Amino acid sequence: MKGKIVHTLVLSTAKEIKKKTTDVVIRPYKSSPDYEEYFPKYKTLEKPIEKEIEGRKVIINLKSFNDNLIVESETEFDEKEINKILDIKVMLYDECQKNAKKYEPSLFFEDYNFYCISDYESYDKYIAANRIKIASLLKDETIDLINKEINETMSSNLKYGKEDTVIIDWDGAFILDKKKEFNEIISLIEMANIQLLNLRILDNKLQEEIARIKKLIDFGKLKIFKLNYYIKDIVKLRSKSLLELDSIENIIKLYGDWYSARLYNIASRKMYIEKWRSNVEAKLNLLKEMYDMVSQRMSESYNIILEATIVLLIIMEIFLALFKIY
Repeated sequence: MKGKIVHTLVLSTAKEIKKKTTDVVIRPYKSSPDYEEYFPKYKTLEKPIEKEIEGRKVIINLKSFNDNLIVESETEFDEKEINKILDIKVMLYDECQKNAKKYEPSLFFEDYNFYCISDYESYDKYIAANRIKIASLLKDETIDLINKEINETMSSNLKYGKEDTVIIDWDGAFILDKKKEFNEIISLIEMANIQLLNLRILDNKLQEEIARIKKLIDFGKLKIFKLNYYIKDIVKLRSKSLLELDSIENIIKLYGDWYSARLYNIASRKMYIEKWRSNVEAKLNLLKEMYDMVSQRMSESYNIILEATIVLLIIMEIFLALFKIY
């Protein structure tokens, strides 16, 4: 087992990369639609950063996509270093964090590992000889896995040619490709990580805002003159969140039976992106219910005021009529 490991760190950041960058369109070499607008475009530094750490050559690439920073650190590894792979990943992760700090990242991040192999004679022989190691690497485990776990990990794969494959798990992907066409696959899976990260951030923000609104809105002591303020606050939060969700959904548009679409769907499934989307939608529905409750309370309060006003006017008319009589 010989190849390179690429550790990717995806973060949300408020600070742009101000160095010279180049626009790169993510377009896989394998089957994909011709229309370029379906593929996301990110910016990348024109010159990678190269450094030596503990006698090991490490290459660092920085990319940006919208308000997201992607930091990649990569190095070569071979069979003798399999037992040290966890240490290598920690070293690569630390390098990614060091380079990310200058761009003021948020506390939320996603990290992912890619094992890229091109030096093998036969795909079938390579998989048969290394399936246990591959599953352990993707699971970040040093213990011996049971056959069920190994088979489940190996089954989440996408094979296009006879001698290539991508095996995808929630924490990493194993790429076999003699032509070394790794970059497009890496970029597509990074887009899934960006989508996951932004859903997590939005979910957390909604959770905090809902808790704040619930604390403010004590229905037993709700003051009528603050009702309109609460309604505006809920509408503003829900509208902004819906726009953010739409932006997250539009990160990438891949449909049909294209290689890139199938690859992205497997990555999305392994990262539970649909579950996170459901969590966000549930919170947006909760905001709608809170809006309905406050609106109903406001309507009831205004009706009470209106009825009380009418009663007071009637009483005043009676008093005025009595006053004229006397």
